[in-house]
Amino acid sequence: VQFCEQLPTFDVTLLLSVHHHWHHAFGAAAAAIMLRSMVEKSRKVVVFEGPSRSSRYESDIPDFPDNDEDAVLAYYDSYLRNTVGDLASDIRRLGKAASVGQREPYRWIYAIVL
Repeated sequence: VQFCEQLPTFDVTLLLSVHHHWHHAFGAAAAAIMLRSMVEKSRKVVVFEGPSRSSRYESDIPDFPDNDEDAVLAYYDSYLRNTVGDLASDIRRLGKAASVGQREPYRWIYAIVL
C-alpha cells in the first residue's frame, strides 16, 4: 500500500470511523498496513475510533459480538497493540463517543501516543 508516501507528516492525525472502510475496501492486511503508515506519518498522536459492531467491517469480520463492550475493548486493545504497538509509547483509551443510534450506541476512541 503506497497511499501514504506523498503525505506530509502531521502532529495529530484523526482516524475517526475510517479504518473499517479501509478494511472492507482493501482487506484486513492492507488496512493494518494503512494504519501503520498513518501512525508513521504522525509525530505526536493518532486518534483512532473503531465501530462497536463487528458487522460494520462487512468482510474479514473481526471476532467480537456487536456492542459487547468487554469484547470490543479486548479486540481493539489487542489489535492496536499488535498492529502499531512497536511504534507507540502508549496506547490509551480515551472513552466512548455516541454513535449512530440504537444499533451501534457508541464507538471507543483511542489515543496512539508516539
